Amino acid sequence: MKKIILFTLLISGVATTNAQWSNTTNQFYDSLDMPVARAASDQKNPLVIKSVPDGGYFVIWEDFRNANGNSDIYAQKYDKDGHSLWATNGVPVATGDAPDQQYSNISNGVVNYINYQSVSHAASDGNGGFYITWQVYLASPISGYGVFVQHVRSDGSHVFASDGYGLAIPSGPSQGYTQPQLIADGNGGFFIGYLDRSNNGYNRVMAYCYKDEGGTLRKYGGGAMHEYKKLVSQSGPGKCGPYTTFDPISYIEAASFFIFPDGQGGCGVAMALKTNSEEDYPALNRLARVKKDCHVIKDVRVTLDGDRWSERREFFYKKDTVVTVYQLSTYYQTITCKVLVNDPVPPGQEPIIVEYVYTDYHINNQGFAVLKSLPVYGVEKMNAAVLTTDGNIDALLVTWNERNYINSTLTGFATRGRALVIEKYDSVPYQLSTDTLFPQLSYNPVGSAGMNKLNDGVNNIDTLIAPSNATYFYDYSLTGSGNRAFLITSVNGLSGSSGPSPFYYQEAKVIRQSADSFALKINTASGKDTGVVIGTGTGYDRFAFFAGDGAGNATFYYVGANGRDYVKASPVEEGGKLRWGALGMPLNSGGVSGSYYYPSSAFLYMDAEGKAVVAWNDGRKTPDGYTGENVYIRHLDSLLQPNYQPPLLKTQLTVVPANTSPGRNFAQSNPQSLIGNSNAWTIFQVAVPGVQNNTATPVLAIRDDYNLGTVSV
Repeated sequence: MKKIILFTLLISGVATTNAQWSNTTNQFYDSLDMPVARAASDQKNPLVIKSVPDGGYFVIWEDFRNANGNSDIYAQKYDKDGHSLWATNGVPVATGDAPDQQYSNISNGVVNYINYQSVSHAASDGNGGFYITWQVYLASPISGYGVFVQHVRSDGSHVFASDGYGLAIPSGPSQGYTQPQLIADGNGGFFIGYLDRSNNGYNRVMAYCYKDEGGTLRKYGGGAMHEYKKLVSQSGPGKCGPYTTFDPISYIEAASFFIFPDGQGGCGVAMALKTNSEEDYPALNRLARVKKDCHVIKDVRVTLDGDRWSERREFFYKKDTVVTVYQLSTYYQTITCKVLVNDPVPPGQEPIIVEYVYTDYHINNQGFAVLKSLPVYGVEKMNAAVLTTDGNIDALLVTWNERNYINSTLTGFATRGRALVIEKYDSVPYQLSTDTLFPQLSYNPVGSAGMNKLNDGVNNIDTLIAPSNATYFYDYSLTGSGNRAFLITSVNGLSGSSGPSPFYYQEAKVIRQSADSFALKINTASGKDTGVVIGTGTGYDRFAFFAGDGAGNATFYYVGANGRDYVKASPVEEGGKLRWGALGMPLNSGGVSGSYYYPSSAFLYMDAEGKAVVAWNDGRKTPDGYTGENVYIRHLDSLLQPNYQPPLLKTQLTVVPANTSPGRNFAQSNPQSLIGNSNAWTIFQVAVPGVQNNTATPVLAIRDDYNLGTVSV
């Protein structure tokens, strides 16, 4: 039988900007919201990143306070105890004249369904400050997009000009640099990836490593991540046989990409690539960090000369630089062909022989690693996570959305994944080391002696999530934490439907199989090929995410239905069990001062100590009246305690629900989900229109001991 409890909020003073964290108990109080920025006009789309090494937090957002109406970028810093350190309402990060200094307009693909939270835009500089990137449309005469970066110091001042540093600027309308992503390199610098349309008008993924050294960005390596050539057959001259040459118009284009730390100080780049024949491939490349000065000797095939390799080369890899692992490698052979022209030779004439010399080209390997040997109709939304082990390898899980033709029928989208090995090395990875077995390649495909195996050496491709009726592209989230990976999606709204939509969850885990091998396994009790349903939205739910602590733990969070609900969160146990009830515990109420909050764009950062900071924007009334969207945060703790759930308070209602229509003396809650077996309390609240205090109040909580589906009260 369901247990029901009545409770309400306790009213406490509003936290000031300079106060410590207003919450250390995870209780459900509106007063525990801390305002970050409540300036004029909108502040929205927040990011939260950790400050290293001081343990504080940066909250970054897009800001429309300036009179020109342009979007700027601002930030605030909090110390580990919750005190704000910079100016009230934040400090400027980018305030140039461009109209769209925004990181949230990055779609990361040919479709516009990707949430800005899906890729990284900012990262710690390792010295109490941070780096950030965004794209800007540059007006005439350039009329194209450029990529900009800013470095903000620990005191809130910025290194570069107010409009940022132009890292990639087009020279005219035919060029463009878009969709930048940025991650920390762990060495005081950053990795940046972006799309480059300057080469024949198609998208190439460029990735580089930079570090600010005294106000100058120093490059430590990088370049194009998918160099490509295509061979075409030619008829030999005269009666010579066929040969191959490079197609001068061949290309392979990036539909989407994702950069991520490879766990060894380098940067991984997962890409959805499309050839000019409309064949799609999931692909991978890396910028590998050189950990110490290293000399490598390779016999490299440049020309075909019998059974010998034609050229011996010495490679020097310098410490702290980064090297592209998979590089385009070609070779050629010179063909000499003698043709008898006057065949048959007429009587009394000498034979006329013409000698033709031409070049036959070949490809050792393309400049990227293909993750699936056969092309498919559509690949989108790349993602990846490195999962740690206690051996001499880590596991790399690369995921993507895919659809294909089967029996002349176009399938729906499904999220697929492949597991690969990331070697823990002391100088350079084995791919860049000396190789005598495959010297014709630009990289060594054979792992180091004694290297642990993953999945018995077979890199299987598995279906991770296959939502029912996913006939349209859908976004999904992948988060790695320690040896676990968390995936979640909801396809509602993308297929043209506004009805209830389930949240599909999948979990993978790296486990030791033997003394020298590991396996990446599905860790959910069921749903190996589809994912398991952990809740059902009402039709307007925002996208859900997980935040990991890097040690195998994670917290689920999302914004509820129609903006009239709240930001919700819950730690997740193995197999998808939400510890704080079905679809999590509310972190704020649905409204205040006679209007709804309409919270959106939640972003949560989780620490290894079991604490977290979550930010969002909403449109509540401020002390200065309505000022548009504003950014708020909350602090969470006790996320690692297995039996902890935020306490419920058995008291009277704060306010009495008003009539919502003639003849009705009650108010109905927003529908919520009670799916699963967390045995935790799920809070319900009702709206209170027109009341000049909280316009939504909790009325009861129901334990989700059984699967009740969608419930309203």
